[in-house]
Amino acid sequence: MHSSLRLNKLSRLPPSMRTAANAACGPNRSVQDIRRVMTYLSTGTEEQSVLMLPVFYVNLDPAGIPDEDTFDTEAPPEAGGLIGRALLSLQALYTIKFSADIGPVIWPRVWPWVRFIYLYRDHLPGLPPQSETVFCLEFLMFAGTFADHPETHALILSTPGVRFMAARAWPSVHKLVDPKRREIGFNDLRGFLADKRAAEPAHLSELIDGAGGTLEHLARLVVLYIDSLVSSPNIAMHFMSVHFFSGALDFITTMDPNLRKPDHIYTPTNAFTTALVSKNLVRTLSSALCALSVTTTPQALHEVQRGSSILGLIFSKRLGYHLIADALDHNILRALINCAHHKRHSHIQPFLTVVLPPSLLYYPVISALDRALADVADLLETESFKTCEVYEQWDKFVSLANERLDVFHSYNSGENPSMRACDNMKCSEMGVKSEFNRCGGCQCVYYCSEACQRLDWREGHRKACDSHGTLYLSANDSQLTTVERSFLRAVVHHDSQKEKAQLLIQQLGFMSAYPGQDFLVLYNYTRGAVKFSVQPLNGAPTKERFNGAEWEDIVSRMVRSGGRMRLDAIAMPGTADFRYYAIPLRTNTPAVHEGLRKLARELPADQESWDNDLLAKRLTPLMYHEDPDVLEVH
Repeated sequence: MHSSLRLNKLSRLPPSMRTAANAACGPNRSVQDIRRVMTYLSTGTEEQSVLMLPVFYVNLDPAGIPDEDTFDTEAPPEAGGLIGRALLSLQALYTIKFSADIGPVIWPRVWPWVRFIYLYRDHLPGLPPQSETVFCLEFLMFAGTFADHPETHALILSTPGVRFMAARAWPSVHKLVDPKRREIGFNDLRGFLADKRAAEPAHLSELIDGAGGTLEHLARLVVLYIDSLVSSPNIAMHFMSVHFFSGALDFITTMDPNLRKPDHIYTPTNAFTTALVSKNLVRTLSSALCALSVTTTPQALHEVQRGSSILGLIFSKRLGYHLIADALDHNILRALINCAHHKRHSHIQPFLTVVLPPSLLYYPVISALDRALADVADLLETESFKTCEVYEQWDKFVSLANERLDVFHSYNSGENPSMRACDNMKCSEMGVKSEFNRCGGCQCVYYCSEACQRLDWREGHRKACDSHGTLYLSANDSQLTTVERSFLRAVVHHDSQKEKAQLLIQQLGFMSAYPGQDFLVLYNYTRGAVKFSVQPLNGAPTKERFNGAEWEDIVSRMVRSGGRMRLDAIAMPGTADFRYYAIPLRTNTPAVHEGLRKLARELPADQESWDNDLLAKRLTPLMYHEDPDVLEVH
C-alpha cells in the first residue's frame, strides 16, 4: 500500500478533523460521517486534504460492492449506505491534488465503484439519480490527471469499459463554459485519442458504443473536437489547441493507417474515414489548417503538414470531387499560401500538381476556386510568395485554373448557350439545346422534331434505348448534375477548338498509318491539363473502356453520319475511379472528315518526310471554316 493511504496518516490531522476522519473509517461509519469529512475538505489546506486520503480509500473497498445479480432484483438494506459513502468518496477523491504515483493503488478501488454506480445511477437506494453527463465528465477529468504518469495511464487504458465512459463524457467537454476546465477536459480527451491501441477491436467497440452506437457517432465527436479548437480560420491557435489538434490527427491516422502513408494514394480508405468525411471533416480540417498556418508556435507548421497530407490522401482516393470544393470554400488555399514561404513546404506541391488540377473539370470546384482566388488576392501579391520555392508550381497551376475560369465565366454569362445536334443521323439540324426534344426513355439523345425521333427509333434506337446512360453524359448519370454535365461539355469543346491543329494532325497521322480504320479521340483529364490521343476503335484499351449495346449504338451512329460525327471521349477523375464518357463531336458537314481522308491518301507513308509548310496550308481550310453556317458541337 502507498504510504499516503495508511490510516496512521490521520494522526497528523488537527483534532477535530482527526475525530471526523476516524469516525468515517470506523466500523459504524455512515454517509453523514463522510459528509462531515468533506466539509473539512472545503475549509482545510491542500496538505490536510491529502492526509484525508485514507478515509476515501477505505470507503472505496470494492469488497463492499453489492452483488449485481441480487441487486437487480432486490437491493440489500445496507446498500444505500455503502453506495452513498462510495459515491461521496469518489466526489472527494476527484478534488484532492495528490501525487500521481498513488494511481496504481487507488485505481483498482475507483474503477469498480465507478462502473457499478454508472450502471445503477438511476436506481440507487436512498440516493437521488446520478446525472450521466456530470458523472462521466467528473470521471474523465479524474482519469485525465494521470495522463503524465505512464504506469497509471497504461493501467487506465488497459481497463475494459474505460473508453466507453470517456466517449460518454466527450460531448460534455465541449459544453464547459469555464475556460480552464474546458482546457483540462480537452487535454483529458487527448489522452484517449493519442492512444495507439484505440483501433484495436475491443477498444474501438467501447468508443463506438459510448459515442452513440455507430462509427458515424464517433466520427461526429472527432470532427466536433477539431472544430471546437478553431475560433476563426484567420486567428492563430493557442499553443494548447495545437497540442489538442495533434491528438485528433493521431487518432485519425491510428484509425486509418493509410492516411499517414503518402505512398498509399490508391489504397481505399476505411469505413471510419468515410464516416469522418460524411461528418464534414474536410471543411473542418481545412479551417483548422488555415488557423494553424498563421500560428507561430513551433509545432503548428508540423501539424499543417500532417493535416494537409491527410486531406490530400482523402482527395486522391477520390471519395468525391465535391470535397475539394468544400476545402476551397473553407480556406485551404489560404492555408497553403500562408505556408509557402516556409522552408518546410513539401505538403504544398502535391496540392498544386496532383490534387487540384484534375478537379478543375468539375463545376463546383472551379466555382469554389473562383471565390478562393479572390479571397487570397492580397497574399498572391506579396514578395514572400512570389519568391517562394513553390511559385513555379503555383504559376503552372493557376495558368490552367485561369483557362478553366474563362470557360466558367463564359458558361455562366449565357453568351454561348448549350448546342445540340439532331440524333437522327440523316438530319444535319443543329441549334440551341432548348429547341430540341430529348428521348424520355434514355434521356441521352435529342431530336429536332417528332418525325426525326420516329425515324431514329426505327433505325435502331428502339433496341438500344434501355441500355443508354452509362457512356453518354446523360440525366440518368446520378454522379453529375445538369450544370456539371453542361460545363463539362463546354470545357471539352473549348479544348477541342483550342487544340484543333494538334487534333487534326493526330487524326491525319492515324488515317495515314491505318487507312480505312475507325478511331476514337480520347481527351485525358486525369492529370489536369488535357492530353489527346487517337486510338483505334478495335484496340484493346478502347474495347475495355467502351462496350455494350450503348457503345454499339454510338458507333453505329458514327458510321451512319457519313463523316458528320467524330467519336470523342473523355477520361476524368471520378468519385470512385476514373470515369470514361463518350462526348461525340457533331458537325453539320462532312467537309473536315473528307478533307482529312483525302489528304491522308496523298501524303507519303513516312510521316517524318511530310512537308510541314504544305501540311499547314492544306489543314488551314479545315481548321477555319469560311462558311458561317458550319457548326461544331459536343
